[in-house]
Amino acid sequence: MAWVEQVGYQFRVRFRDNGQIITDSTHADGHAAKQRCQGLEASQQRRRRLYEPAPAPKLSDWVKVWSAHRLVSLAAAKRDESLLRVHILPRFGRWRLSAIDLLAVQAFVNDLRQDLAYESVRSILLLLRGLSGRGYP
Repeated sequence: MAWVEQVGYQFRVRFRDNGQIITDSTHADGHAAKQRCQGLEASQQRRRRLYEPAPAPKLSDWVKVWSAHRLVSLAAAKRDESLLRVHILPRFGRWRLSAIDLLAVQAFVNDLRQDLAYESVRSILLLLRGLSGRGYP
């Protein structure tokens, strides 16, 4: 945030950056100082937007990118494609990666355990772990 301070007959434009107050410029005219202040605020907003993280992609979109860059055997790729198509994407395909948290994965695993063997559930969980880049238990 930038602001204008009047000091005697002059107006100085100041802003805060990394916890410090910085004087940008000094003007004889208050209107010119306000214009400079608005320009600084616009610049700061552009900089903030530049460094804001974009929303995480949906899992279904991420799978396309992730699978294209994996180096696995043809058999492993087909197995993973099947696990994704049958189990993971129906449950999490429309979710953003950032929304898939430990509780959601635990509920998913509990549902899988009702119908599948331990090793099958483990394979699905390991694939989901590799997909998300997170260390789910």
